Amino acid sequence: MLDRLLFRFSLALVAAVRFLAPEPERYDWLREWQGELWYRRQGEMSWRRGARSGGALLVRALGAIPHALWLRAQEWRLEMLIQDLKFALRSHLRNPGLAAVAILTLGIGVGAVAIVFGMVNSILLKPYPFADAERIYFVNNADVERPGARLPLSYPDFHDVREAASSLEAMAVYDWEPFNLRVDDATLWVEAGQVTAGFFKVLGAEPMIGRVFTQEDDRPGAEPTVVLSDGLWRNELGGDPSIVGRSIVLDGEPYTVIGIVPVAMAYPSGARIWVPLRGDVNRWSREQHWLGSLARLKPGVEPEGARAELAAIGRRLEQEYPGTNEGRSVILTELREVLVGDAGSLFLILLGAVGFLLLIVCANVANLLLARATGRQREMGVRAALGASRTRLTRQLLTEGAVLAAGGCALGVALAFAGTRGVLALLPGELPSWIDTSLDWRVLAFAAAASAGSALLFGLAPALYASRPDVNRSLKEGAGFASAGPDRGRLRSLLVVGELALSLTLLVGAGLMIRSFVRLSNVDPGFETRSRVMGTMQLTTERFRDLDERRRFAISLVERLESLPGVRSAGLINRFPMLGSSSSVSFFIEGESPETYRTNPSTLLAAASPDYFSTMGIPLLRGRTFRDSDDADAPRVVVINDVMARQMWPDGDALGQRIGWGYPTEFGEIVGVVGGIRHFSLDQRDGFQTYSPYAQAPRGRLSLVVEATGDPSGLVSAVRREIRALEPNQALSEVRTLDRIVAESIWQWRFFTQLFWLFGGIAVILAAVGVYGVISYTVSRRSREIGIRMALGARGGDVIRQVVRQAAALVLAGLSLGILAALGLSRLLESTLYEISVLDPLTFLSVPAGLAIIALAAAYVPARRASRIDAVDALRVE
Repeated sequence: MLDRLLFRFSLALVAAVRFLAPEPERYDWLREWQGELWYRRQGEMSWRRGARSGGALLVRALGAIPHALWLRAQEWRLEMLIQDLKFALRSHLRNPGLAAVAILTLGIGVGAVAIVFGMVNSILLKPYPFADAERIYFVNNADVERPGARLPLSYPDFHDVREAASSLEAMAVYDWEPFNLRVDDATLWVEAGQVTAGFFKVLGAEPMIGRVFTQEDDRPGAEPTVVLSDGLWRNELGGDPSIVGRSIVLDGEPYTVIGIVPVAMAYPSGARIWVPLRGDVNRWSREQHWLGSLARLKPGVEPEGARAELAAIGRRLEQEYPGTNEGRSVILTELREVLVGDAGSLFLILLGAVGFLLLIVCANVANLLLARATGRQREMGVRAALGASRTRLTRQLLTEGAVLAAGGCALGVALAFAGTRGVLALLPGELPSWIDTSLDWRVLAFAAAASAGSALLFGLAPALYASRPDVNRSLKEGAGFASAGPDRGRLRSLLVVGELALSLTLLVGAGLMIRSFVRLSNVDPGFETRSRVMGTMQLTTERFRDLDERRRFAISLVERLESLPGVRSAGLINRFPMLGSSSSVSFFIEGESPETYRTNPSTLLAAASPDYFSTMGIPLLRGRTFRDSDDADAPRVVVINDVMARQMWPDGDALGQRIGWGYPTEFGEIVGVVGGIRHFSLDQRDGFQTYSPYAQAPRGRLSLVVEATGDPSGLVSAVRREIRALEPNQALSEVRTLDRIVAESIWQWRFFTQLFWLFGGIAVILAAVGVYGVISYTVSRRSREIGIRMALGARGGDVIRQVVRQAAALVLAGLSLGILAALGLSRLLESTLYEISVLDPLTFLSVPAGLAIIALAAAYVPARRASRIDAVDALRVE
């Protein structure tokens, strides 16, 4: 009996499988097996074997049921999804205005998020174009007196570390140095990297044509060779492959082109050519720390192990060379950490801010859909009366929201493609070549995810409310009117409260950034900027290898410039402020002990002409500046800034003191004290600054500065003409007004302030629209009540006060929550603020007050309309 029961049960299961499956023929094998088994059971098969075979058939049939159900569910889902999509499209086409507003609002939100995430993706997520970039690290000195500071290496220290470090596959140092490139009859200023032989091996750069440097190219006295970037080769040199092996003229000297590398490998930033450093460990000073350094770890080496090895090497160098290396260790830093710096955290904060903006957008769209859902109560009631379940109604409404989200996503991606260019236009210059700003699949996926999340956020609440209609009440009311329950009114109010809170948070962040930027913009750089223009030259041609030629050229050039019409004065210096160029040296005072010397801070060192200080407007505080008589044969003199004078000689006078640096040391007498300047940027305070006469220390790099009687930009062509008259092979580059230089030194502050202000402004508009929508909706639902009040003698002012009072309650609740959220955001911004408290009273008082005024103004419009309701017309509605 058992085998017969198994057969009969399996027959029923097979029939169920074939009934459930959308394609019954898929399971013909079950029926054939069952029939064959039944036939054999009627013949020679034993009872025991039949039971065993029947059990196997039963197991197979049970296993087939889930598969059949899954296939049927897929078919049903697909059919219902198609139906829901068709209905959603028809529904939105019947209300094109609401759909257009929702898609536009969503597009703005998704576009803003995609733009910021695109920047985060470019800077923090995209791999750099270097091979195995995760194995590339920076190698620096660290000073125990300045924890966290990364200091450059000296060439002898680099040589010792490279030879001793077994964890490094390759190590190289580099310096940024421009050259004068002669092309036909023109001289071009070309940014270049002076690098050691292993530089391209560290980056993993393979040449497109030719080869890169070897140790033979990098030895002292080797034939000059050069590697070109793809961009320079194509744009300035015609893109002829046969240039490899030929010579080009750099600074008046022929260099043999040995290879061409892709432009994405342009490091140091902006470099378009590379030449060998050709350093000499036996002649170069260990005291001069001026070289950047990169290293590639060996495969399988962990960074922590490499850091421990470099730290041990640093301790050994301290013991061997205490005069120059005491207090200096050797550290390893990740590539992205150095290249990105603090900008990474600012972009993440900005991404969180636009996330708030997207939430505001979701709240606005949810309010739109809630208003629409109120008018669809009769439709939902009819569908529910005809048997539609709540799940079915919810799915339909969520599908309608998904259609809006898809449209918003498409519009947002289009805005992101267009807006990214606009945002990049806010930057003062070109981004480094290793930053790819194109929008890739990550940005598209993020935009899609943001749209999907938005659809769930703004669509769920309206869907849940509209999907549980009161069927009897909905069918009794007219098709043109459906009352909204108190729950829906409360939900709309809560959404507006959330919008106001998020808007206030964004605006407080924007206000703090603006206050910081304004305060920073008002910082005195220590020199005058109006009516002044500067330009940079590189005196490295064969003629200027003679120091006397450099002196004569500099003196003649300043004299010719000062004789030009429209020029009040002119000067020069080798390290112009706020251009990222500096030379830091350790100094000591004549007669002090070695123990005292090692505690001295380093000082920025520059060589300037006598008229430089007056041209720049740097005030002379004590003593004198340089004279024409301070030439190469005169006693060495220096001028220092007041910060150095106060700190090093707090109880005495710095004038007459003698300081020196370098090996061998030559002391110079301090003859003047001038005001300090912000050398790097406005947000970095003055450090020690020392100046020597250019005639006593002529440098290869010169920065000219000219003070004009009128518009300084009109003098540029005349300055170039005078330079060509003195030296035809000399190019003038980086020509800018001092106003522009100072403004560009704080570009990060301006950039993030502008974006915060932009997103905060959009948030205010959306919040005002939300308040207007809720109050307008409330007025429309209460028109009959207001009409009765007016009929009973209420005045228009009473109605306005009542409506505005309701809006004021929403505004107060939103601002209260917003202030709490703004306190959290201000803590995140604390490290980016400049001399502004995170609880800045002006910001925390003015921003909520301004937002309250805007919100109440938005509420006043429907309130005034309510005060003009005609009582008779309002009562006729029913």
